[in-house]
Parts: sequence; structure tokens; C-alpha cells
Amino acid sequence: MEAAIGARFAKLYDVELQGGPPIGVPGVIGPEPWMHCRPDFWILPSRQSLVEVKTAKKFTDDWGPPGSDWFPVHYTVQCAWQMAVCDAQITYLAAFAMFTDEFRVYVLQRDLDVERGIVDYVRDWYQRHVVTGDPPPVDGSSACSSLLAGRIAELPRADLRQATDDELMLIDRYRVAGVRRDIAEATRALTRQQIAESIGAADGLTDGGSRLVSLRRGTSRSGNPQFTLNLDKS
Repeated sequence: MEAAIGARFAKLYDVELQGGPPIGVPGVIGPEPWMHCRPDFWILPSRQSLVEVKTAKKFTDDWGPPGSDWFPVHYTVQCAWQMAVCDAQITYLAAFAMFTDEFRVYVLQRDLDVERGIVDYVRDWYQRHVVTGDPPPVDGSSACSSLLAGRIAELPRADLRQATDDELMLIDRYRVAGVRRDIAEATRALTRQQIAESIGAADGLTDGGSRLVSLRRGTSRSGNPQFTLNLDKS
């Protein structure tokens, strides 16, 4: 849906877009040779502004009001990185929620302090794990899962064995984490419904003049009423 969302953005803001490098074509190289990216679009003619396209099932609490810089943090890091590589000054994040037919545009200004922190972190990671060849520790990312799957597939099969003390501790931690996650998700869902029920006909709640939460009403593709609860950042 990238092209369609980009076209809608271009029509809405009356601008001309140029698509970024597609997969299979070298990406944009930044000020250091290991820095590269593939922005979705540049705004012509200056190419000082980027447009990043995203889709979501619906806009959850991670998404703030349109026009703000409040959207999921991993997208924020991606946009900051792309501005560093492309020497752009602003990124418009055009997002479409498929389940609710909502189109929103967010705006992220370049922040050199944030950018330096990200670039320094990646530079250190690149030097340590790519140049030096020190394997990074496992983490909870999908990329790590894919890498582990490839490594395990190359190992010869072996019979069951007795777990070590460290492995028993990890297994217990995994079980406890699953129970806590289920409790947290159930508590979050219940509290969400209780807040919405309490808000009722209002558009949201404030405290001392500051917005705490907003209640957005809409209709699903099947025509059923639905609502979105958005908490203020603070």
C-alpha cells in the first residue's frame, strides 16, 4: 500500500514525491560508508523532507494525535536514522489504519542531539560486531530469532539431555514471564473498558486543564461501532 498512501499524501499536501531506492538497488549512503537507508519518498525539489509510509490494523495508544511527533518509538528511531543518512530536516510519517479506514500524518523534526546518540550507538555496534567480529548477545528481536533458527538448523541432531542449572533458571523465568504477560494483558483490557464506560458521552478526560485521555468513536469495515482510547503522553 506504500504507493497508494504516498499518492494520497502528495494530493493532500499538493507536493511532488520521488520514490526511494527499491529493494535490489543500492540504498542511500550516508556521511560514513556503513550508514545507509531506503526512505520511502523524498519531497521535491529540495529533497530536504522525507515521507515515511506505515500501516497499522488500528491506531492504538502508541499513536498520538495527527500532526504530532507521537508515534511508535521504533518508527521514530527509523525516521531519525534516515534523516541522518539523507541529511534531511523533517520527516512526514503518513500512516493508514486498515481496520478503521483512518489516515493520519505525523511530523518529526530533525533533532541533532537524538541523532548523535543513535549514530554513536550504531557506530559502536558496527565496529564491535561487524568489523571486530564479536557475535552480539541474543535478544528478543525477530531478527535474532531468525538468526538462531539458521544456526540451530545447521547443528547435528542429538538426544534429549539433562538441563543445566542455568537452563532450569531460564525455563522458570520463561514460565513466569508468560503468566505475568497474560495477567498484564487481561488487566489492561479490563481497565480500558472500564475507562471507556466511565467516560461515556464525553470526548475524553482532563486534569487541571491538561488532557489525560481521549475517546474516539468510529465504525469498523463491517459497520459495527468501535472506539479507540488514546492516553496522553504524560
